[in-house]
Amino acid sequence: MTTADAAWRHAREHWLIPYGGTLLLIGLGVLALLYLVKGPLGSARNDGPRAIERFTRFERAAHWTNAIAFCLLAASGLAMAFGPGLLPLPDMIIDALKGLHSLAGPLFAVSLPLVLIIFLNDNVASRGDLRWLARGGAMLGGQQLPSHRFNPAEKIMFWWGMFFPGLISVGSGLALDGWIPELDDLRLAMPVVHLIHLAATLVMMAALAGHIYMGTLGVRGAYRAMRGGWVDEAWAREHHRLWHDEVVAGHIPARRSGAGPAAERVDDRAP
Repeated sequence: MTTADAAWRHAREHWLIPYGGTLLLIGLGVLALLYLVKGPLGSARNDGPRAIERFTRFERAAHWTNAIAFCLLAASGLAMAFGPGLLPLPDMIIDALKGLHSLAGPLFAVSLPLVLIIFLNDNVASRGDLRWLARGGAMLGGQQLPSHRFNPAEKIMFWWGMFFPGLISVGSGLALDGWIPELDDLRLAMPVVHLIHLAATLVMMAALAGHIYMGTLGVRGAYRAMRGGWVDEAWAREHHRLWHDEVVAGHIPARRSGAGPAAERVDDRAP
């Protein structure tokens, strides 16, 4: 074992895995506490007069492709990183996890840049974001503050939970998979690449755990919006008032794709 390999193993076993695992557990604990204290945000029913298209089919297809690939990578990566220390796994399962990781990796590498490009414009910082953050959005009070299509917390998640750690994860993952031949001859570089890859993916998992929570249990109607693409006008006004006002004023079309229930009310029975 080289000095670089020994340093990598020490950093992995004594720093990344214990502290990274603690970060994930603390994050999950905070989300559980948040749900118990605040519960789901938003009204139980939003019966607006018309529907607004929040996500097109193309946006949803890109999102779900990337989300599925990420979940497969996260599950297999966590099992390989933490499994041996908690529950030794048979070689056959380890090989299967490595195969799953290698298959999902290219799908994530292709879909991530697409998702970043699609949602980049709506995640640029705007006037009023600092005020929204200073007041904690809807977390510190009962009423949600006005926001554009994506609120400042979602913008932070986009940049620091997806954009930067995501690109680092993809780049380091491609290097580990042999897609950057120049690194194959640099044995000393591979432990560093491993270290960067694990650190970036742990940051991404922690951030996206919050994203998944807010998109399912945390905000009423959020999952329905990404599943079906449409929200009613009352939901848009409650959760993203500035975006809603732009739609009502005609600056943003209520229907952005070729077909959809533009004049119909969204089905409230879906979660």
